[in-house]
Amino acid sequence: MKTSHIFSVLALLLSSMFLVSCDTKQEEARDQAIENKADALEGEADLTRKQGEAAADSVEDRADAAREAADQEAKRLEDAADSTRDQK
Repeated sequence: MKTSHIFSVLALLLSSMFLVSCDTKQEEARDQAIENKADALEGEADLTRKQGEAAADSVEDRADAAREAADQEAKRLEDAADSTRDQK
């Protein structure tokens, strides 16, 4: 008798756990909508990150070009100063 009570209680617990763990179609639809929105936001974040990286690369390239131009101008001015000194 004690064994049949244990099995009855165990069967009741298992069936209640099964019912609680089942999602309704509304819950599944809501979960899918949330996942879709999360995927869309992740896609937007990836695009924003790529655009930011491209902008940063562009700024770095312009800065490198400006430094190179400044170095060339400094060298030109230094050479001109040396030439002027040598003429005196």
